[in-house]
Amino acid sequence: MSDQRVTADANFWGDADDAAALRGFRALAEATDDGIYQLDTDGHFAAVNDAFADLTGYAREELLEEHISMLLEEESGALEHSLTDPTESDLLEFTVRTAEGTRVCCEVRVSPIETAAVRGAVGIVRDSTERERVRKRLAEERDMFAQGPAVVFRWANEDGWPVEYVSANVEDVFGYAPAELESGSLSYAELLLEDERDRIAREVAANSDGTTQRFTHDPYRVRTSDGDVRWVKDTTKIVRDESGTITHYLGYLVDITERKEHERSLEETERRYRALTESFPNGIVTLFDHDLEYTLAAGQGFDRIPLEPADLEGDSVADIWGDTAGTIDPAFEAVLEGDEQSIEVEYAGRDWILYIVPITDERGDVFTGMAMAQDVTERTERERELAKYETIVETIDDGIYVKDEAGRFTMVNEAYAELTGYDREELLGEHASLVVDEETIQQSRTIRSTDSDESSLAMEAAIRTADGDRVPSEGTFATLRTDDGQEKRVGVVRDITERKEYRQKLEESNERLEQFAYAASHDLQEPLRMVSSYLRLIEQRYADELDDDGREFIEFAVDGADRMREMIEGLLEYSRIEAGGDPFEPVDLETVLGDVLEDLRLQVEESDAEIRIESLPTVEGDASQLRQVFQNLLDNAIEYSGEQPPRIRVEADRRDAEWVVSVRDDGIGIDSDDADRVFQVFQRLHTHEDHAGTGIGLALCRRIVERHSVRPNSVRPGSTDERRESVGGEIWVESEPGDGTTISFTLPASTAPES
Repeated sequence: MSDQRVTADANFWGDADDAAALRGFRALAEATDDGIYQLDTDGHFAAVNDAFADLTGYAREELLEEHISMLLEEESGALEHSLTDPTESDLLEFTVRTAEGTRVCCEVRVSPIETAAVRGAVGIVRDSTERERVRKRLAEERDMFAQGPAVVFRWANEDGWPVEYVSANVEDVFGYAPAELESGSLSYAELLLEDERDRIAREVAANSDGTTQRFTHDPYRVRTSDGDVRWVKDTTKIVRDESGTITHYLGYLVDITERKEHERSLEETERRYRALTESFPNGIVTLFDHDLEYTLAAGQGFDRIPLEPADLEGDSVADIWGDTAGTIDPAFEAVLEGDEQSIEVEYAGRDWILYIVPITDERGDVFTGMAMAQDVTERTERERELAKYETIVETIDDGIYVKDEAGRFTMVNEAYAELTGYDREELLGEHASLVVDEETIQQSRTIRSTDSDESSLAMEAAIRTADGDRVPSEGTFATLRTDDGQEKRVGVVRDITERKEYRQKLEESNERLEQFAYAASHDLQEPLRMVSSYLRLIEQRYADELDDDGREFIEFAVDGADRMREMIEGLLEYSRIEAGGDPFEPVDLETVLGDVLEDLRLQVEESDAEIRIESLPTVEGDASQLRQVFQNLLDNAIEYSGEQPPRIRVEADRRDAEWVVSVRDDGIGIDSDDADRVFQVFQRLHTHEDHAGTGIGLALCRRIVERHSVRPNSVRPGSTDERRESVGGEIWVESEPGDGTTISFTLPASTAPES
């Protein structure tokens, strides 16, 4: 085929005019055996000759204006570009997909068209099927001889295939001298193992059909002069006379014994690998060959993907991995060159790590590759989760550290380093005594030894900084056990300098307020007593001179003064709850309640009250103040019982380290919207005409109960340590109008041993 660019300057027809030249070109295009086509700039057929139409199996009209891709195999992008947009004349090989669906090997000379009227490409196509067949046959013969020295035989077309000629190297394979075989004393069939003779005879007969010129047997076994068995592979050429009768056969034999033994070794290795891979936990093991096709696949990891081992075996790496193949293929190819590879990929919604290694034979040659795919989804999720928490740890304002069992720092965050004034590197490996004293360390151990959840307990301590300053801090702790059985101590520490200062100011302010309230209420009592006394004197001395209105006014004034006195006494009592309280000790609530009932005997009898008392516990508290709580609650329950005799029940339930004590009545109840209001100072829900009282009783109860909020477990009496959670100190009301009222409060359980 010519290698010239098609241009408008060609003067192929000499002096002929354009019309004559055009007729000449058309006649030439139709007369040639080569297919000719012209494409426009978009790759569509603008013209084809009959030879090209015959080659493709389509009619000329079916091809015109169709794109050339209709004749190409799928995924022929690069070839399609070369055919439709050539930059210069080029000789290409490609396969045409005909109208009948067959494939025809072709050779095409493609050239660009650059004329004033036409642009695109022109191709001259020639069927290269026969040439391709000859080339493959020569390649097969070349491959056969490349496997080793070939032994050339010529056998007569007679029973047993007598040897007419054999090359001198036959002795290297069979152990026989050429003359010994050519003498006719031993036919070629007698050299075959008995198990092979029938198969070879059938294959010879099947190929002696008058059309076959050469054929190849599958490998078979022969016996040498020493009795050894060797494997051979041959290509046999059939020789015929002019009438077509077979006269003899020419054979080219190659000894492949070593290769067969190697293959058996590989098969045995594959069996061992298959047994290993089928029990491979949490992953998949595969073997692949030099064509990047899987030869074996197994492993329990197949339960996690939508594939079975059989889906992989015989399929290519690229087909299995799809879009990921661009990463996988180079790694597999590198392994077949002898390198080990490790890559991480995502497949079927899970994370995998591939360890890929070469498998070599006894000569050290790589004959296959092995890929072990381990499902690391859970690990990567943990790593992502860990990274998230590491980000939190490093951005949080609180100091965080981890200590080993020996008390040495194994991790600190930046906030903790800044709190202590040390660099991270200075803290890691150092003992905690670098920043806290021994008393703090011992106190931390005490918390750790308690039965409670230590993460719910907080401890105050002073951090000793690198500059020698002491920073007030609060810490919470947790103990973690590692996979190897070791314990790690985790601490979260916060600088509470500002909170300590605020708390101190608040305590000082509360103390001043208490002093003021005590002084004010105490100093107000004397002038109030004077007012009350003189009002009574007026009532006594001038009663006869006062009319009804005057006497009523005097009664109002005296009653108001008495109520004012009661309120001042209540306020005085309210202000002295903290300062006037006794130290906490074990208190038997049944004894306390018995004393209260004795004080209320007259009120109980007059109201015909029924008071039912369940078993009450011993708690930690102030007996005098707790007596006041019960007296106020029982007094309220009797006072607000309604028209029916009071029915009251007192009971207690254990809740962890505290007791919940409840006083229930069947009285008039209160609106749930007023549940918080009843505990406020001087807040009343009823008028004085309906019910007596100062409106301070429940406020006193709440103040007393709140004083009974203590730290649990290991806290020493008088300790200034604070815990995140306390025991006791809560009081609340549950009630609805007409359904009675239940007032409950919590008290710390006694830590004293029961007698």
